[in-house]
Amino acid sequence: ALYLSEYDEYIKELMLRERVNFAPVRELKLDILRILFYEDYDERDFKNFMEANRYWLDDYAIYNALKAAHNRAAWYDWEEEYRDRNSPHVEVFANKHRGEIRFYKFVQWILYKQLLEVKSYAKQNGVLIMGDLPILASKDSADVWSYRQYFKTQYSAGAPPDMYSATGQKWGLPPYNWEALRADDFIWWKKRLEYAQHFYDIFRLDHIIGFFRIYTIAEDAQDATSGFYEPEDEKEWRKQGEALLSMIIDSTDMLVVGEDLGTVPKCCREVMREFGIPGLKIERWERYYDGDGSFIDPSAYDPISVASLSTHDSETLMGWWHKFPEDRALYYKTIGYSGEPPEEMGTDIFMVCLSRIYNASSIFVILGLWDILAIVPGVLKEDHEENRVNVPATVNEKNWTLRFNFYLEEVFGERFSDFNNTIRRLIEESGRASINKA
Repeated sequence: ALYLSEYDEYIKELMLRERVNFAPVRELKLDILRILFYEDYDERDFKNFMEANRYWLDDYAIYNALKAAHNRAAWYDWEEEYRDRNSPHVEVFANKHRGEIRFYKFVQWILYKQLLEVKSYAKQNGVLIMGDLPILASKDSADVWSYRQYFKTQYSAGAPPDMYSATGQKWGLPPYNWEALRADDFIWWKKRLEYAQHFYDIFRLDHIIGFFRIYTIAEDAQDATSGFYEPEDEKEWRKQGEALLSMIIDSTDMLVVGEDLGTVPKCCREVMREFGIPGLKIERWERYYDGDGSFIDPSAYDPISVASLSTHDSETLMGWWHKFPEDRALYYKTIGYSGEPPEEMGTDIFMVCLSRIYNASSIFVILGLWDILAIVPGVLKEDHEENRVNVPATVNEKNWTLRFNFYLEEVFGERFSDFNNTIRRLIEESGRASINKA
């Protein structure tokens, strides 16, 4: 629309930034959506959407309107009368701000329609969509504000101290009150899965270990050293995991993939295998640890798995190669080279890595763009740490702000022709291009 041209210069400014700056991007999009909110649209379809999603949408929209009114402060920093969803003051606010609340519902409707279009297009082209379902909810979220009884807000989930962090990890995310959820027949979880199923064919169940036991830390603790596992009785872990995963599997037609990295109790992988839930196989961590520590060939992976070269929480493949010389030397020998490996992974070695992983026996191979874009000259930065998505147990401006130096539309152009042809060839040669179109 012509009246959107006033944003052109600001959009160009944002797009020139090396990293994503979420706050101004969010505000820009909301400004534009507010303009569209007052245009003509399918009122009946919008009303049907609101009615079908009343369980979560009403609370979500009221929460966002309150958050906007409080300069985006966390709900637990609002005035006392607004911290409780069932407070009469909240109802007074909702009646007074119906237009604002309706706007936030409108935004969700737009997103819903866009994602449905993506899934429909993918299905027509024989592509499955895999989404992500984080195990926990942010303390500052509509879910925790609305359904306080389902969350233990006096605690934070996290991870115990390990070789990567001497003080462990405190995520700031409240663990579930499984007893309260069970008493309501897990309706909150079932509604969550029901909505996700509109968009996904497969979903990654984040931190699947946490359904067996979750590392729990007091909210006011300085770090995670004083935490404990819940349930504390290890004998309860398998029973709890089986019950919760059964509930999830029975509540959706989506295929579940479990993120099973880290310190994994024996019962977790046993139950995953029993239930047919694929786990993750990250090549650098798949080794014969009880033997000589050598790398397991991807062709020997459990077929019920998802193979990859890295994760968003690890170094990229090239970053790992550069950072760990002992691993580099061992891997260099594993893939058939002799002598001293180069400090930087060249294209020839990288292509061997790609071929190995695409030919894994895993049912799925999913690779991060931060790895496979190494095929395209000039896309990844020379400093490997600059290509990393996240460093766990740290808070800094680089985490989750990775941005590539090209626009999505360019992927269909000359610069990416070799990349597209190479990836297509590897997929076809490994027999991974056989999904029938709808």
